Amino acid sequence: MTGCRSHSGTENLYELAEKMSGSDLSVLKWKRSHENSGGALKKERRAAGTTLGRRLTVPHEDNLDTLQAHTLHSFLIFLLTFRAMEPISSQTSLLQTHLYVRGFSWSTCDDLPHPVTIESLSISPDPIHIPGDVTVAVVISTSIDLERPLMLNLTLEKKFLGAWIKIPCLDNLGSCTYDACDLLDTWFPVGQPCPEPLLTYGIPCHCPFIVGTSSLPSSVFYIPAIPLPSWLESGTYRVKGILSNAQGEVGCVHIHVTLA
Repeated sequence: MTGCRSHSGTENLYELAEKMSGSDLSVLKWKRSHENSGGALKKERRAAGTTLGRRLTVPHEDNLDTLQAHTLHSFLIFLLTFRAMEPISSQTSLLQTHLYVRGFSWSTCDDLPHPVTIESLSISPDPIHIPGDVTVAVVISTSIDLERPLMLNLTLEKKFLGAWIKIPCLDNLGSCTYDACDLLDTWFPVGQPCPEPLLTYGIPCHCPFIVGTSSLPSSVFYIPAIPLPSWLESGTYRVKGILSNAQGEVGCVHIHVTLA
């Protein structure tokens, strides 16, 4: 193979890549419609020996370099993944939006017991309309005192074509690590009493937290409209949250939810 040789199969793959990257998140529909049409594109792709989602194979007579084929294949798969989340870099503004939160579920992590444990948690209604009211009941216990530093690490993944795609941390959204005590100080001004119903039930809203159990009976909270980037405002997600102090991991929880 010479450096300047043209190859029709390779050109068709690049054309396919261009169509994918410029689609309006209809990659799968585009692929199916062209494969079912029985047209020239389907024949050319078969002639080139290519299939999406599987190992790229090339007829021997094409003499296409293996490294080049694998690189192009990886590029096509990258485009699928990239389009699944939409180009995050182009979504610079946050949208004030109405959301429906469906199918909320949670579980503790399947590993060693942690000193901080969610004993019970219920959230209703289903779906939750945001902005709107939500009813929460929760019981949390800790067998150790929790002091600074207290970090919360979130891993956020979005489901796409049966696979979970990790959402990177961007502008403090996604798979990020937060200072839990600083977050609480932001939500609840320091020096002021904790808001109701936390105050009534003696639940602290600032670090440190002492050994014991905090129980919040069913209580209604109003959730205002939440500004979210368009790439995050719909889909099925799972979140793993890990709480850690200076000695290591102290708590862990899994959450599943669908936004629409």
